[in-house]
Amino acid sequence: MMNGNSKLNVFLKKVKNKLKKTLKPVNKTDLNTNSTLDASTSSNTILDPLTQKIYSKSEDMSLSELENLYYNVVLKQSFYDGDYGLDWNIAPYQKLAKVLSSTFSPKQHIDIGCGLGLLVKAMRELGVKSYGIDFSESLIAKADQSTKNFLTVATAEDWIQKASLNDVELVTFTEVFEHLPVSTLEQILTQLHQSYDKKIFLTIPSFGFDATFKLGIQVNEDNPTWRRDMMDNIPFKNIVLENETPHHGHITLASYRWWTEFFLFHGWSRSRDLEEECFDNFHDTFRLYNWNPYILEKTLAGNELKNCIKTGISLGTGWHQYYQCEDFSGRWSDGLARVYFSEPEFIGKTLCLSLSAPEINYISEWNLIITLDNLVRNKEFKFTWKTHFTSSWNEINLREKIIDVNLNLSKQDLKPNDDEIASDCWRITLISPNFCPAEYGKSSDSRRLGIVVHSLELLQH
Repeated sequence: MMNGNSKLNVFLKKVKNKLKKTLKPVNKTDLNTNSTLDASTSSNTILDPLTQKIYSKSEDMSLSELENLYYNVVLKQSFYDGDYGLDWNIAPYQKLAKVLSSTFSPKQHIDIGCGLGLLVKAMRELGVKSYGIDFSESLIAKADQSTKNFLTVATAEDWIQKASLNDVELVTFTEVFEHLPVSTLEQILTQLHQSYDKKIFLTIPSFGFDATFKLGIQVNEDNPTWRRDMMDNIPFKNIVLENETPHHGHITLASYRWWTEFFLFHGWSRSRDLEEECFDNFHDTFRLYNWNPYILEKTLAGNELKNCIKTGISLGTGWHQYYQCEDFSGRWSDGLARVYFSEPEFIGKTLCLSLSAPEINYISEWNLIITLDNLVRNKEFKFTWKTHFTSSWNEINLREKIIDVNLNLSKQDLKPNDDEIASDCWRITLISPNFCPAEYGKSSDSRRLGIVVHSLELLQH
């Protein structure tokens, strides 16, 4: 019988052999070198356009293999020792601190995965009580002496389980989630959902294009495996390697869409109003440092949606800013607008809407279709939405006046597949088939061409 060390050595040897199959000599002239992250299938390599360094890609790895790689290779005190992090400087974090201070105005802040504590130092320069957590003793040992007293050595999941977050007004994870396996990320998000009820700010290398921030890492045609995984909506099965180990310790790579739905599955929605504010004020900062941001808040329960049109909480894509004047209040929607809510046991609900057709309306009627979907995942963490309800085409017709709509939503008895798990997350989608801004010319204000939603509420039958 093998002891623990023998089993570990056998595992590491298997991983090393699997990763070494992909390591090949490469000529830089063989690579496509545009301004995005590129891959060459012939040599199975990656070119980083920022540093011009060339890396290898692993073969397909399962989530369990990536998790074992994390625990047995990355989560070691030696992984981030040596000169790792010594080339970091505080300037980007000072700019990020201004973003956070302006957007959230926190009095107390926790940076989880703080590294050298540069964001903690920058936030404290702005008068915020900021603290940092990182598992790496060597990184915290390299921190500025004036900051070390505010930093703690601990893994995120262990610290969150024991800490009190009552006075914390902002939690940040800057370039952290990609270092952790999916199972650990689940644990962190679940623990935070139980003990914390304010905003979370994250930056994560994210692939594809995000409609809010107009950012994202492009995956070109020379990288078929990552394109495959993006289309399948799963974390990438191939990771980037440097000297036969995960490059910078990156374990979980995925698209903007996957990360967004991963958060929804665990009870967190993106705060679209705050994200829009960040985009308007700090887009240049995010683009300069290649940060792909997310701002999260708890998804509302079904019976808490009454004020969501005004507050913006739990709203997805397809909405404009809330507008209010003496005789009008509401949000214009695009042709497809979404609302999320959390419901452990969905029974029967009545969706109550107050609506208006667009001000510019050259057609005799304006149709609206409403769907109800539930978010599910399989064992590969592929997220899909299962439709339980769809209103009929002519069920809702709008003209210019404000009308009230009461629609009974019902859940179908849709049995999940054997490897699927249903979540508590539900999505209401408002679809406007008539929405076509191009018909009104380029001079039209597109914000005012969709259906106006004055209020939305979900009531028990």
